[in-house]
Formats: sequence, structure tokens, C-alpha cells
Amino acid sequence: STDILDWMHSNAFYFDEDEYSIYMSHRHLSRITKFSYPEGQVEWVMGLPCPYMSTCEENICSELNFSFQHHISVLENGNLLFFDNGNIRPRSIHHSRAIEYDVNTKEVIWSYVDDMPAAFFSPYMGSVQRLWNGNTFICESAYGRLFEVTPEGDVVWEYVIPDFAEYLWILPPKAHSCLLSYRPIGRYGSQRGS
Repeated sequence: STDILDWMHSNAFYFDEDEYSIYMSHRHLSRITKFSYPEGQVEWVMGLPCPYMSTCEENICSELNFSFQHHISVLENGNLLFFDNGNIRPRSIHHSRAIEYDVNTKEVIWSYVDDMPAAFFSPYMGSVQRLWNGNTFICESAYGRLFEVTPEGDVVWEYVIPDFAEYLWILPPKAHSCLLSYRPIGRYGSQRGS
């Protein structure tokens, strides 16, 4: 058969050199898993609360209510940074978020949500990157919008990709989609001046 069943849709992988741990994002499960390396033992699982997941009793941080997430990374302070697509948003309108989360204290350290939440929603793909200046660079993939926000949530600049292109099964048939965006590190080891 040529049919493919993508029941996990693992879409992001991050290796933490300090802890020798692997973080994996599983979009269709709305789950982030931390594994020890090289043993491969599950250290913890973050995911949706009951009744959305059958393994909800085992999940940590289920109060975050994130779903269909992308682009996980661990910051220098040890916190987790990821793009929460927000396709399943219990008791709320669909909207996306960029989240910095301290797994140890179970606290949201920082998040970005638009003042009009539905105005920032990418039902597929997306990326988030903490910059050298403390700002956060976000890619709202479904609409080809790239923007930088301050720690206070103010948009410093934004760019919307003007070209339309086909994207698989997503409607409308032509969109401004981009997979992800990344601001590269400059040639002297920082993002200053890049």
C-alpha cells in the first residue's frame, strides 16, 4: 500500500549537549518528550490534559493546553521555548503562542499572544527563536509572516512574504506559507550585526 499513516508526526528534535538529553515534538499527539541520551529512557512527557489524551495522568505541564506544537529548543537558562500552534484550544478561540516554559518550576516564564488572539494563528508549521538581544523571532508559517517581538510583546518589525505558492492539502489552495525562519549567528559567534 502507498498509504502513509503519520500518527505521531514528529516534527522537531533538539539535542541538549549540557544534559545529554533529546527533546522531541510530536505534533499529532500534542506532546513533547524528553529522553536521556544514549540510554533512550523517557524522562518526562508534556501534553494535553484529560480527556484529550489517554495518557494524560502521566503528562507533566498539562495545564499549558498547548497543541500541534513545532520548533522546540532549550535556552541557555534551561527553559524550553516552542511554537504552540493551538489547533486544540479548550474553552478558547484558536490562536497560536510562542512559549518559554520552566519545566522544573512549571511556570510560563514568557509568552507571546496577539492582542487579538485569532489574528495570530498558524494551524500548521511555525518557528520561534530567542535572539541575542532578548527579543524573540517568530515565523507564523501559514501566512508567511515573520516578526520580532520584545520581551514585553511589542512587535519591533514584521515582514509578510508576498509570493503565493501551493501547499499540499491546506486551504486556500494558494497561501503565503513558509516552513520556518531562522536568524543566523554572525561570523563572530553572535547575532550582533547579522
